[in-house]
Amino acid sequence: MQYFILLTSDSGKPAQEILNQRLKSRTWEIYDKTNLRNQLEEKSKVIFYLAGSGPNSQHFVGEAIIDKIIYANSSYSEEANTMIHSTLHFDQITNYQEPVSIKKILKKLTFITNPAKYGTALNGGVRRITQKDYLTIKES
Repeated sequence: MQYFILLTSDSGKPAQEILNQRLKSRTWEIYDKTNLRNQLEEKSKVIFYLAGSGPNSQHFVGEAIIDKIIYANSSYSEEANTMIHSTLHFDQITNYQEPVSIKKILKKLTFITNPAKYGTALNGGVRRITQKDYLTIKES
């Protein structure tokens, strides 16, 4: 099983609003230039992270399992102004009752090699993590 973080940030509207729309539709578009887009697999576990500056920013806010991946045939996202690579469909979506602040667990996360510049470890829209990191976030 694989583990990933899916990130969203403010983009014309607050990251929380963007995430809410995605989770309501149970889908997440992966764009042509998204980091690790070809490594996502069905049955992978994902954790949702909000960057940006709005409510719950810099927090892990929920998780899901990728149920299926639909690959796009030259689909274009007007909202993101780019081509869509694929669309993830989710199962078992869970919103954390208490979002997990990344700042409180920085030193426990192995994928963050420089806690002073943790944002660089979260660039690219998708971040692969270990099962240990997944459990650290989930249990915090």
